[in-house]
Amino acid sequence: MGRWSFRTVLLAWLLAAVPLPARSRPAADWCTRVAARAERLAGGRESSGWLVELLRPERCLSHQGAEFTVRAHTRAQLSDSGVELLLEQTLTLESGDGRRADSLDANLARLLSRAGKLVAWLRQQKPARRFAERYGPLDGKVLMAAGSGQVLLTGGRMAPLGRRPYLLLASGSRDAVRAYAVAGSAGLPVRRELLRLAEAVSDHHPGCRVVWAEGRALPRRAGDETESDGGDGNDGGVAAPCPGDDEDCIPDRWLVRGALAGPACPAAITVEVSERLLVGNYHAWQKQEQAGWQGVPR
Repeated sequence: MGRWSFRTVLLAWLLAAVPLPARSRPAADWCTRVAARAERLAGGRESSGWLVELLRPERCLSHQGAEFTVRAHTRAQLSDSGVELLLEQTLTLESGDGRRADSLDANLARLLSRAGKLVAWLRQQKPARRFAERYGPLDGKVLMAAGSGQVLLTGGRMAPLGRRPYLLLASGSRDAVRAYAVAGSAGLPVRRELLRLAEAVSDHHPGCRVVWAEGRALPRRAGDETESDGGDGNDGGVAAPCPGDDEDCIPDRWLVRGALAGPACPAAITVEVSERLLVGNYHAWQKQEQAGWQGVPR
């Protein structure tokens, strides 16, 4: 009996000396670790060229995941001076229960890689370069929506009527330009819906001129044909109501507005321009605010 008692004591001692697997860390511990990881990542420059200015946890529950506010900057050379682009985005991290905080690095890198591809695409866009040449210095925002990306460029120079010009571009569309506000009907070259706006003014109000113009592509209508993406990585369908080489057709319907100047002129007009470049729904307004100006998108 004594030997068995000695063996039992020895076995108990050996078991006590060998560390047992650690218990799962409490939920708050994962949130603490992932917040510390975010703090270390902030201020670093990613391989995609983005400088991470802010990576701040907004919400963290171990069983529900975490959300972070990301603010990052990069520079794009659209004109001689270039433009500083700002990315502000919510980054979602899945539940950290039993997982390492390193996945934050991968999620951030993926987001900034997508945003970097969008910036590379922007550099190739002629409307963006023309806008930069006319209205620089610019402010720029990169907007990463689900499945697509947009860039908003805002001119630093004050245009007539004290408004700031802007240009909104989206990848994955046949016509990258989605909305704009510019100084006059010639403020953004090679825009056929702006030419139609000038013709409507000439037809209805001879002697008046457009001093400020705003346009936005109208939502796609049910039944529009679609085509695959243009090679920029987006798989969404793109409205294609007419062949690309048809000079009497544009990819989208447009709503355009013009503020007018001249004797006995209305304050503004609005028209819709169809894909076939037909002008319809003409309205003249005696007060500019009645024309429904949109302002810089937010």
